[in-house]
Amino acid sequence: IHVRKKINSLMIEEEAGRKNNNNNNYHADNNNNNGLLICNYDMKLAGQGDWWGGHISPIAAYDARSDSVLILDVWKYTDPFWISIDTLLASTVLSIDSGSQTSRGFVKIIQTQK
Repeated sequence: IHVRKKINSLMIEEEAGRKNNNNNNYHADNNNNNGLLICNYDMKLAGQGDWWGGHISPIAAYDARSDSVLILDVWKYTDPFWISIDTLLASTVLSIDSGSQTSRGFVKIIQTQK
């Protein structure tokens, strides 16, 4: 449940950052505005069909009403899709990569100020 709260928190921070940027209310000391959240997930567990397995794509949005995120799938054979946080967790940190024998997960990339 701790991981679930952290993902929700990151997505809410990112959405707030986008709104602030759109309203020209960016503050240099707020480093939540420049982030990108990327997930490494199992495509089959995410409900994308019986593909090879692991996949890496950015998370573009969070919808609080449905408690889901929009994954902008980067592979040409698949489309962007909404996935519930529960299913996302099952296909990331709760799944084991067959090659490395470790769990999958997330990376948050933040642009630093010059």
